[in-house]
Amino acid sequence: MNRGREGYFNVFYFIERIQDALGIVGAFLLKPLKDFATYAYSRCCKHRAHSAHTGAQGLNAENVQLFRMTDAALKSTGGEHPSQAVSVHSDSELAALRTRLSNGPKRQIVFADFGATWCQPCKAMSPFFEALSGFYEGTFLKMDVDECPDSADDAAIQALPTLCVMVPSEGKWEVIARAVGANRRDWENLVATHSMPRQADSRSSNEYNESEKDK
Repeated sequence: MNRGREGYFNVFYFIERIQDALGIVGAFLLKPLKDFATYAYSRCCKHRAHSAHTGAQGLNAENVQLFRMTDAALKSTGGEHPSQAVSVHSDSELAALRTRLSNGPKRQIVFADFGATWCQPCKAMSPFFEALSGFYEGTFLKMDVDECPDSADDAAIQALPTLCVMVPSEGKWEVIARAVGANRRDWENLVATHSMPRQADSRSSNEYNESEKDK
């Protein structure tokens, strides 16, 4: 981790300690600073220059534009658009999913959020990723790089958080696009480029989501 990113991680920890001490008032007053630290971290990611996704469309009035909403507003939409994101806890679990999707009737798009429990920007992006999974079609997976190290290596994860668009291809995952860093607009732009909004009466996006919910 370079000095810039390490510095912004430290800012996150410092802000959280102050927020814990001040309670609700501190959370309200320090939110702009925390948002800036998230943005600055995303710009410091070493490989951000390689995160551009081909064919990316601009977000316009026809898109959901979740990136403009606060976390509180996103949470309030959970009843109508519940999260479809599923946590994957091992490399073997992801491999099993790849096999199932490979045997499916059509090509399946997977959106994988690579993060870690110790990564503060990852935590900041988690509610937004959950909201994306409720509003857009596709398979949405939450991946912890410490639980799935081989999968992270295969996807060439160099910074956290990273959102990857993947498809199963010849016994492996092919990463066709990615967005590196905690930038909400980048993430929604990436998802909107490779997916479309869910229909109001649509069911879960795929068999994997359904099977996980039945457990």
